Amino acid sequence: MISFYYLLLLHFIGDFLMQDRHTAENKSKSFSVMHEHCFDVLLIYLVGLFLIGKNIHNIDGFLIFIYCTHFLQDTLIWRGYKYFISKTSEYKTAIFYKKEYRYWEKSHFYHAIGFDQMLHIATLYLLWKVLL
Repeated sequence: MISFYYLLLLHFIGDFLMQDRHTAENKSKSFSVMHEHCFDVLLIYLVGLFLIGKNIHNIDGFLIFIYCTHFLQDTLIWRGYKYFISKTSEYKTAIFYKKEYRYWEKSHFYHAIGFDQMLHIATLYLLWKVLL
């Protein structure tokens, strides 16, 4: 059986190390950027599982489910976050004065990251229990 911690490591490599600044800033604006990000995550899982040489009978279902849930979760969380931010007076003031809104300096940005990771980890755990 594959270790859950190994899958968690693959997740963090795909979701953090493989995500450049362009992807992080634009995945909430563009479905194509989001697809690229989710495909990168899927490739990390594929390579990581290939490297340990485990014969996984449900690997195609696992990879498809990872891709779809990651896409859905990231899209809902980050588009929802951007919508929430756009309703704040601080954001509207920054846009009015054509200033950069430094969303990453706000605590709710890190709450969104935490919630996003919590959902990814919970999904990964359920998949690990059910499919692997």
